[in-house]
Amino acid sequence: MPLASALSHLHRRSSTTYKVLGAEVGVDPSYISRAVSGERIPSWPVTRKLALALETDPEEILPLWRAARGYNLAGTTDVQAALRGLRTAAAHPDVQTLAARTHLAADQITHALSGPGLPDWETTRAIVSALHGQHELIRPLWNAARAAALSTRAAASSTCTISAGAFG
Repeated sequence: MPLASALSHLHRRSSTTYKVLGAEVGVDPSYISRAVSGERIPSWPVTRKLALALETDPEEILPLWRAARGYNLAGTTDVQAALRGLRTAAAHPDVQTLAARTHLAADQITHALSGPGLPDWETTRAIVSALHGQHELIRPLWNAARAAALSTRAAASSTCTISAGAFG
């Protein structure tokens, strides 16, 4: 489970005990242990506090938390946040490492993680695979973001060519 992997990596990186985290987050240390191991999916307020206590941006964890809860995600920013969350779950490899794993250019990876617009599916799939994620779980999110982007473009390009005088 990507959420548990991300929390586990962040916990190992911090070298903070469950007892200290539990006190900082306001829950029992055994609850932290179960969240990090994947036995429990904590509420968002607990997950957010845990991310902050582990010195990471909660927005990187949010898509992983939503996916763990089975929530539907859609939108370019959700795809990019999900990729960043997978990167966190994979122990945050640097862009050059990802470039070597994916055979993509570093700027393609940077754009996919945080640039404007939705990366194409092949780029997204390569990054997900390099981060040991499950592309079949990311594909519906990507499809929804693609549909939303196409819908927005279609709405922006459709203009009425009837003159205002035709309406009386």
